[in-house]
Amino acid sequence: MKAYSKKELEIGTKIEMEHTKSKLKARKIAKDHLSEFPHYYTKGLVPMEKKLKRIDKMPMEQHEIIECLNRRAKRARKKMMKFGGVF
Repeated sequence: MKAYSKKELEIGTKIEMEHTKSKLKARKIAKDHLSEFPHYYTKGLVPMEKKLKRIDKMPMEQHEIIECLNRRAKRARKKMMKFGGVF
C-alpha cells in the first residue's frame, strides 16, 4: 500500500530523471524515497533547494549571521524541551 500521492510520484520521477535517462529507473528511485518519506519532494527536497538558492545569493556575512541565529534557535528549542516547554 502506497502512502504517497500520484502527484508526488510525478514530481519525484521528473526530478530523478537528472540521474538517469530511464523513466522506469527514475520512477523506482522516486518510489524508494517516497516509501521512506511520503512528502520527500514537496516538503523536503524542493523547499530545501529553494532555500539553498536564496542562501547562495546572500553576501557571506548575511549567510553567517543566519547560520548563527539558526544554531541559537536550535539550542533554545533543546533547552525548552528539556524543561517540558512547548516550542
